[in-house]
Amino acid sequence: MTFGATRASERRCWTFAAAIVLAAGMVASCGDGGKKPGVRVPVSDGYTVPKPLTSAPPVGAPRLDQLMHHMEEATVRAGGVAAPTKARCETDKKRIGTRPEIFACTVSYRGKTAEFRASVSVLSKRLTSEPGQNFPSGTEYQYRLTAVATKLVLTREGVHRQWGYHPSGGDDNEYRCDAHIPEAAVVAPGPTPYRCYDLYRLGYKTRVAAYRVVLSAEDGEQPDGSLSFKPVPTEEPVRRDQ
Repeated sequence: MTFGATRASERRCWTFAAAIVLAAGMVASCGDGGKKPGVRVPVSDGYTVPKPLTSAPPVGAPRLDQLMHHMEEATVRAGGVAAPTKARCETDKKRIGTRPEIFACTVSYRGKTAEFRASVSVLSKRLTSEPGQNFPSGTEYQYRLTAVATKLVLTREGVHRQWGYHPSGGDDNEYRCDAHIPEAAVVAPGPTPYRCYDLYRLGYKTRVAAYRVVLSAEDGEQPDGSLSFKPVPTEEPVRRDQ
């Protein structure tokens, strides 16, 4: 998932429909002079999804090497900040594709470790022989190699960068995130414990729309790591920390 103008546009449309959403119980009011949730996030009109500092494997490289690079991409995408990475997998590279297996992989990033689960499914195998030979001399395998993230590294800077990205300059709204988001933390994919907030004027009051920070585990057969923000019902209490 490429994070960009689409999310900012969707959030603006959501704000314009605030009167309808308020009736559904999705927006809270902090009132003028009331304590605001979290800390303010700087607004930026530019954001580029970061990539690993390591180069991608060349065309024709072993599939495990390619998958390990995808793991590094997912790790950096989730963290939101370019930094050195190192991927490792607990398997025999020479035997990849010759047998069904599930094995663990890790990616080191900003002093933390992202974790992945890789799996091999053998689709078919056939005996092969050299030209002119009447006996088999080898075996050719067709296999599928996939991976899914089980733990990713979330960073405060990455969350702030993405939440503060608004090509229009923010439409005079105020954007904030929980103050207790760690500098770097290992979290499971899916909804995280952290939230960000869109503060906007509706009539004479300031309304607060809360969004849960969510990390994606996979995209098809490859690990993903995309960060997104999902609306939070008002039944979930808003933590008002500074």
